[in-house]
Amino acid sequence: GTMNILGGIFTGSNVLNITKGTLNIYGGTFIQNSTELAMIKATNAIVTIGENSTSIFKAAWALDIIQGYLNIFGGTFTYKSIEHGMITTTDAIVIIGRNLTPTMTGFNLFEILRGTIYIIGGTFNKKSSLELNGTRISITDANATFGDYNDANITPIFNGIDVFNFSGGKIWFFNGKYNGIKSGFKIISFESQLTFDGKLRQPEFYQIQVIKQDHGQLNLFYGIFVGIPSGFRIQGFESYSTIGSTQTATFTNLKAEEADVIIGSVDVPTNQITGMQQGKRSSTIYLHKCKTVTVQNVILANNTNNISGSSVIILITPVMYVESYPDTKLTIADSVFQNNSYTGRGFMSGAVQSRELLCFKGRVITVSYSAKLCLLGTVL
Repeated sequence: GTMNILGGIFTGSNVLNITKGTLNIYGGTFIQNSTELAMIKATNAIVTIGENSTSIFKAAWALDIIQGYLNIFGGTFTYKSIEHGMITTTDAIVIIGRNLTPTMTGFNLFEILRGTIYIIGGTFNKKSSLELNGTRISITDANATFGDYNDANITPIFNGIDVFNFSGGKIWFFNGKYNGIKSGFKIISFESQLTFDGKLRQPEFYQIQVIKQDHGQLNLFYGIFVGIPSGFRIQGFESYSTIGSTQTATFTNLKAEEADVIIGSVDVPTNQITGMQQGKRSSTIYLHKCKTVTVQNVILANNTNNISGSSVIILITPVMYVESYPDTKLTIADSVFQNNSYTGRGFMSGAVQSRELLCFKGRVITVSYSAKLCLLGTVL
């Protein structure tokens, strides 16, 4: 059967527990402070909160959906708890967002187990600008899509992110704006395939601290990544990362740790990393203990250090800095390093600087022991 909720005030846990059928929520206020049971639990049912819904959820655990479908196109959700997700689903198909609705404010927004979730639109905020904790999302063994693949005008907006946790499954970011807390937000991925590829509109990430990829694969094809002052890092463990492929990813600086990395693509006419200005111990590309690194078809031009009068601040080359293992293989193919300027002290200039290798104006100097360096058709 079908149940329609048009209004009313509902308090406490387990207000509705339905199996099969359809539930449409057009209005009403739902208030709950406990996380023992959800306010609304649905199994093998279709639950829809419409785009014009005036419903208000002030609930620690608003919805628990097991199998079936959940559509949230409107309404307002808010709660302060960090102990439990406001919305939890298991083996369900979830669609969230139409334009700027719904509005969700809280710390632990979603806990998704298996199934599929589409976060197409909506506005998602942390509880208060004075709170240190930011918003969190947890998605396990599920496929997730952020943004609309076919419509650049509909985007999700996240403000005050603390961490996105992904474990297993395939995750796509097609568009949207993702703003972190002041200390920066983290994307943590374990055995997932994580792809950033805005076909129509770049996904934009601000105050992002790190993407941690443990096993699995990272495809950073197209997007804007603006890190915290200390930079934006990609940290991998037995993982494979591709940066820039179908189009160009943009970032202020990039640090990759213990990951196999490809930067640039032979399929893109020009991958450009230009006009970056780096601070102390910072480089546009900083590679730490990466085993296999390929930089291909990339122009790195007009990058520089911040000019500092301090004799204490240590600056490194503003273009690419490599801390290598003995078996590190660095391949630079069909790339151009041009008009990059170093303004610091000491012998730290050059296109590519390494703890083990210094590539300087076309010369390769072995400093201690030799890692492998391949230069193929590259202009330095």
